[in-house]
Amino acid sequence: MPSDEAARRTVLTLANARYALRQRGKHFPQLCLFGVVQAQNPQGAAACARALVAMRDDGGRGFDGLAIGGLVPHARDLDYASRVVAAVRAEAPGLPIHVFGIGQPESIRRLVAAGATSSDSSAYARDAVRGRSWRQPEASIEDPTLGETLVFALEHLDSLC
Repeated sequence: MPSDEAARRTVLTLANARYALRQRGKHFPQLCLFGVVQAQNPQGAAACARALVAMRDDGGRGFDGLAIGGLVPHARDLDYASRVVAAVRAEAPGLPIHVFGIGQPESIRRLVAAGATSSDSSAYARDAVRGRSWRQPEASIEDPTLGETLVFALEHLDSLC
């Protein structure tokens, strides 16, 4: 997206983060809250992370972690995604860092090595329903039964551990 639109969206992201922190401080003090970094590039992700780490609610409590969005379009470029995660990690050394939407085992391993602590994705279920095996691609099948889908999904989850 154009840089002016990316800058506008970052301003909105940070405004939403401030609002969320205020709400937690007033109404939900026990709530764990992650600030969201929208990664346009590693430098922008670092600047957004820095601003989020500096934010505090009325009680002086900051975010419990950061979550990185905007990496799914770059999921095949793990060097780029790793640079974004490393840039955020450098700004938030003591916080958990979650990555939205990345679910392939090799991708997760690379992003964890760069500093992520968790991820989420429906890839394990989507590929199971499609009859794809991550461990043994030659065992993939067309039109799997419900039982076969379950076996693939469990295999995929196990490969993430």
